Amino acid sequence: MCTLLFVKVIGLTLLWLLALVLAFGPMVYGMYLCLTNDRLSGGMKALWCLAFIFSSLLALVVYLALYKSRGDEEEQE
Repeated sequence: MCTLLFVKVIGLTLLWLLALVLAFGPMVYGMYLCLTNDRLSGGMKALWCLAFIFSSLLALVVYLALYKSRGDEEEQE
């Protein structure tokens, strides 16, 4: 009985950790990309950071579509 309860607690803990990583992972990665992008001014960096805080996954997809692909093209030329 005690072992089954222990397994449930560990399982729920791992599930919560996975949920936290999925929730905050895109936000942290997007903010890192934004803050290290030299082509953005201070105001744009602040706006993108707010976008990542309030809608992390959607903002990451939009940011990558707008800025990441354009930066890769400029670096190759």
